[in-house]
Amino acid sequence: MTTSSSPLGHMVSVIDHDRIPLRFLIMDCPTENTLSLYLTTFRQHNVTMVVRCCQETYNADSLIDQGIDFIDLPFRDGGVPSRTKLDEWKMVVEKYAQHQNPSTIAVHCVAGLGRAPVLVALALIDLGLSSRDAIHLVRQKRRGAFNRSQLGFLDLYHHRMSLLFVGAFGVGVVMGWSAVNEIDAADISAAT
Repeated sequence: MTTSSSPLGHMVSVIDHDRIPLRFLIMDCPTENTLSLYLTTFRQHNVTMVVRCCQETYNADSLIDQGIDFIDLPFRDGGVPSRTKLDEWKMVVEKYAQHQNPSTIAVHCVAGLGRAPVLVALALIDLGLSSRDAIHLVRQKRRGAFNRSQLGFLDLYHHRMSLLFVGAFGVGVVMGWSAVNEIDAADISAAT
């Protein structure tokens, strides 16, 4: 298990898989006072992109000054990303999956148990894992990740993605997140 503790006692969890060209770092939220400690962790794990899924608690210019890319993708605590946020996340994942050197994308929300794990699981599903395998991998390294509605969303998302495979001589190609219809609250409730 690749989980480590930061100097403040916060846990960072490295999510990697031999079939996935990226590594992800799930963590809690830095603040202005703790950001320098997180920067040390980012260097140790070759973090090239930081994704913030919650309200602003630090100035992202400090990351950019260190050569780390940054994007804000906030969504509701305990919730799931909108289609727009999914599309933005997909573009980030596609960009960094194409890098020749293995990249690590750090993703954080407030506690690192809901929104950040959801984005990482979505990327793992899009990169070829089943929802069950993605959920298991994240939970193995980040205990307490996901609530019931997020689990239902991930299962439904994987099901809808599997319907987008186009077979040609037994080979499937994923069409992409933007082709997925809106997954609304009624769909999530029905799945849980």
